[in-house]
Amino acid sequence: MSDVKFAEDAVVERGPLLWWQKRGLSYTRSGFGSKIPTEYTAQWRGRKYRVYCMIYSNSGSMYIVSKKVRYYLMDHQFPQ
Repeated sequence: MSDVKFAEDAVVERGPLLWWQKRGLSYTRSGFGSKIPTEYTAQWRGRKYRVYCMIYSNSGSMYIVSKKVRYYLMDHQFPQ
Protein backbone atom coordinates (compact mmCIF):
# COMPACT_ATOMS: atom_id res chain seq x y z
CA MET A 1 0.00 0.00 0.00
CA SER A 2 1.30 3.43 -0.95
CA ASP A 3 1.55 6.27 1.54
CA VAL A 4 0.39 9.65 0.16
CA LYS A 5 2.46 12.56 1.50
CA PHE A 6 1.51 16.23 1.63
CA ALA A 7 3.61 19.39 1.80
CA GLU A 8 1.05 21.15 3.98
CA ASP A 9 3.31 24.02 5.03
CA ALA A 10 4.61 24.83 1.52
CA VAL A 11 4.11 28.39 0.25
CA VAL A 12 3.11 28.38 -3.42
CA GLU A 13 3.87 31.32 -5.74
CA ARG A 14 2.91 31.92 -9.34
CA GLY A 15 5.74 32.80 -11.68
CA PRO A 16 5.94 33.71 -15.35
CA LEU A 17 4.44 31.37 -17.93
CA LEU A 18 6.75 28.72 -19.34
CA TRP A 19 7.86 29.03 -22.99
CA TRP A 20 5.39 26.45 -24.30
CA GLN A 21 2.53 28.07 -22.38
CA LYS A 22 3.35 31.46 -23.92
CA ARG A 23 3.02 29.88 -27.36
CA GLY A 24 -0.36 28.34 -26.50
CA LEU A 25 1.01 24.80 -26.66
CA SER A 26 0.49 21.74 -24.45
CA TYR A 27 3.47 20.08 -22.77
CA THR A 28 2.43 16.72 -24.24
CA ARG A 29 0.62 15.97 -27.46
CA SER A 30 -2.51 14.81 -25.63
CA GLY A 31 -2.33 17.44 -22.88
CA PHE A 32 -2.26 14.70 -20.25
CA GLY A 33 0.64 13.24 -18.28
CA SER A 34 2.11 12.41 -14.91
CA LYS A 35 4.78 15.14 -14.61
CA ILE A 36 3.73 18.28 -16.43
CA PRO A 37 5.63 21.37 -15.20
CA THR A 38 3.57 24.40 -14.20
CA GLU A 39 4.37 28.08 -13.76
CA TYR A 40 4.09 27.63 -9.99
CA THR A 41 6.94 27.19 -7.52
CA ALA A 42 6.71 26.16 -3.87
CA GLN A 43 8.94 27.28 -1.01
CA TRP A 44 9.24 24.32 1.34
CA ARG A 45 11.76 23.34 4.00
CA GLY A 46 14.14 26.11 2.97
CA ARG A 47 14.19 25.25 -0.74
CA LYS A 48 12.28 26.25 -3.84
CA TYR A 49 10.63 23.51 -5.90
CA ARG A 50 8.89 23.43 -9.27
CA VAL A 51 5.22 22.44 -9.00
CA TYR A 52 4.15 19.64 -11.35
CA CYS A 53 0.70 18.49 -12.35
CA MET A 54 -0.46 14.91 -12.88
CA ILE A 55 -3.51 15.17 -15.10
CA TYR A 56 -5.66 12.54 -16.75
CA SER A 57 -9.22 13.01 -17.99
CA ASN A 58 -10.64 16.09 -16.25
CA SER A 59 -8.86 15.75 -12.92
CA GLY A 60 -5.40 16.93 -11.93
CA SER A 61 -3.19 16.79 -8.85
CA MET A 62 -0.42 19.29 -8.11
CA TYR A 63 2.76 18.15 -6.38
CA ILE A 64 6.46 18.80 -5.82
CA VAL A 65 9.29 16.28 -5.88
CA SER A 66 11.90 16.13 -3.10
CA LYS A 67 14.46 13.32 -2.99
CA LYS A 68 12.41 11.32 -5.55
CA VAL A 69 9.29 11.46 -3.35
CA ARG A 70 6.07 13.21 -4.43
CA TYR A 71 4.52 15.61 -1.95
CA TYR A 72 1.03 16.71 -2.94
CA LEU A 73 -0.32 20.22 -2.53
CA MET A 74 -3.85 21.29 -1.61
CA ASP A 75 -6.07 23.83 -3.36
CA HIS A 76 -5.97 26.37 -0.54
CA GLN A 77 -2.15 26.66 -0.89
CA PHE A 78 -2.40 28.25 -4.34
CA PRO A 79 -2.72 32.03 -4.75
CA GLN A 80 -6.12 33.26 -5.92
